[in-house]
Amino acid sequence: MFDRTDIDRIREMTDLAALIGEHVVLTARGHEHVGLCPFHDDKNPSFAVVTHKGNHFYKCHSCGESGDCYTFVQKFLQQDFTEAVTFLAERAGYQLERVTGANRTQSDRKAWLRRAARAAQEFFRETLQGEKGELARRTIEQRNIAPEMVDRFELGAAPAGWENLRQAIMAPDLPEKVLVAAGLLKERSEGTGSYDAFRNRLIFPIHDDSGNPIAFGARAMDDDDQPKYLNSSEHDLFHKGQTLYGMHLARPTIVRTRQAIVTEGYTDVIACHAAGFENVIGTLGTALTDDHVRRLSRLCDTIVLVFDGDEAGQKAAERAIRIVFRHPVDVKICVLDDGQDPDDLLRQADGNDRFQASIESASDTLDYLVARFRGRLDDAEGLSARQRTLEQFIDMLRGLGLDEAEPMRRSMLVNRIAELTGVAARDIESRLRRPSGPATPETNVEAVPETASGARQIAERDILAVVLYRTESVSEAGLSPRDALGGDRFLDTAHRILADTLRDLLQSNPPTMQAVLGRLEDENHRELASRLYFIGERLVSDSAEDGGEHPLRRAITALEDCVQEHELQRDLADWKNRDATDDRTAADVIRNLGSRKRRPSAILRTGERD
Repeated sequence: MFDRTDIDRIREMTDLAALIGEHVVLTARGHEHVGLCPFHDDKNPSFAVVTHKGNHFYKCHSCGESGDCYTFVQKFLQQDFTEAVTFLAERAGYQLERVTGANRTQSDRKAWLRRAARAAQEFFRETLQGEKGELARRTIEQRNIAPEMVDRFELGAAPAGWENLRQAIMAPDLPEKVLVAAGLLKERSEGTGSYDAFRNRLIFPIHDDSGNPIAFGARAMDDDDQPKYLNSSEHDLFHKGQTLYGMHLARPTIVRTRQAIVTEGYTDVIACHAAGFENVIGTLGTALTDDHVRRLSRLCDTIVLVFDGDEAGQKAAERAIRIVFRHPVDVKICVLDDGQDPDDLLRQADGNDRFQASIESASDTLDYLVARFRGRLDDAEGLSARQRTLEQFIDMLRGLGLDEAEPMRRSMLVNRIAELTGVAARDIESRLRRPSGPATPETNVEAVPETASGARQIAERDILAVVLYRTESVSEAGLSPRDALGGDRFLDTAHRILADTLRDLLQSNPPTMQAVLGRLEDENHRELASRLYFIGERLVSDSAEDGGEHPLRRAITALEDCVQEHELQRDLADWKNRDATDDRTAADVIRNLGSRKRRPSAILRTGERD
């Protein structure tokens, strides 16, 4: 669709280091710029951008991702090639002309969704300025949102009525099914047709990293309309667990200050930007996820989570501590006074100064947790009670993921905890290495959580990930939903809940990701499902490239190996404690288990070791 000369010229005009530097912090090193790879969970800078002697490419020396400006835009910003060329041409100020097929309809699903979002945004913006936007304009005035912020965040309005948007933008080149997939229309539960998803609401467009609309948040303007806030349903371009509100506007300041401030609402983000705090972003009804933090850790060193109540801060600290353990970024907790949210606080005469003071005095997550823990420790009477309280605190940190941290980071964290609690680092390490609970002969082996067993945890995770990403994989592997997702396969509680949900949905038609997320009630389970979806994408892609065993079969095989090795260890432990009349050898135990099971690989491995 484009002249090859134009494509080459745009590549030459694009400063690749500057382009990538808008999304990843890069440091000049000789003839290269280096940083954390944006395509995998990089802990040490392994990503290099080369712009020397006519070379313009990037390469990750860890995961192998490489390419030029077009590849980066396609892979990182999730645009197709046509969109990447157009985006880079506009960025470089280059006048671009298409050669052929300029008016042909894009069949690519993401292109359809982008077109739908742009059309909807234009409609919402026009509505805000027109007669039907009067109530929305009054709401904006009551919320003290300045006109420049309305333009900066591109606010709009959805009029009252059931089919305003539908009638305005549905057309042969933007059909109903696309608008439904984009979450702009909803199918009627009775009969045929659809109706507007957003009605009589103030509209907050949600943008991707390029500043293009991909979804919408909507605030009710009538107290009788519930819920107060609605988001677009998730689709190929929009995943709440990966998207941060205002990120396209905040990113330059986040990079410059090396700090990101995270709030919980659209109006909070807008109020902060209006007050000059332009490194503020917002989550979309979720806690901060691993995907959020992975993106932010490439841009800054510190994340400050802002909450408007001490109880909310406590819960946030417990969630955030997992982030500290897993990612190379510092997380702080900022609890605003008197239960105020940022919007309320910043409206006051001294609001800016008080907000700035609150951010500067935000507590390190570990400090915050330890400070609250000390109250329990002070209440404990006697040495034994204090010991139990300390052990419970360390066990809680282990349960939150301290023992999963990389060795160097874990050592640094343990030393910090030792400093804060007054307990020797070696004693903390000793407690972390202990089993979660004492084993007794009466313990039901299948009931013992094996989340500490990495191989089993990964195998359970991979089964769910593949099915979430490609629900057809169950039938492709020649399995029934019960075969693939039987509850007895999953020891991890969250995994079992997700498996039960998938198994139930698979009884009818293959479910969409939206259907899965809609069925899950717990936000943590929804976050887990979103994260596993992308792991599944990688597993399916890797399997297609190496031409090996079906990824679902491979994951099930790995799980069966873990189960058999566990059973063998149990049988061998029973054999070691046998009475004098039991004359079996270890080989007899291995042979007996092998006769009961279909797959001998785990048995043979363990047998050889023993």
